[in-house]
Amino acid sequence: MIVPTLYLLDTSKWLTAAACVALALTQLTNWKFVHPMQVKRFRPMTVSVTVLWLLMVLLMTWHLPHHSDVARVLLLACPLYIVGLGAWRTLSKSAAAGVVAPDVHHAGT
Repeated sequence: MIVPTLYLLDTSKWLTAAACVALALTQLTNWKFVHPMQVKRFRPMTVSVTVLWLLMVLLMTWHLPHHSDVARVLLLACPLYIVGLGAWRTLSKSAAAGVVAPDVHHAGT
């Protein structure tokens, strides 16, 4: 989600590289990434935000290189929601205690 967003926002190569490295480093931590279909509690909102982001990507790609400010804000808001939700889930009390939240679906269960 981050690379198309940064590309369409025409960010600098250094910012894009820094964002990719920072997100890659989170793979070495216990960061809880949000998958739109696996977190039942937030599924309606997360799926809606993901669909909105996808529509913005398609719209902005179609109109390259001209983008409206509203499209830019919506494009940026969607990944920020996903990252914010992941941060909230990572830093929540149950996650800190090592308790698996009941709204998480695990493969094989």
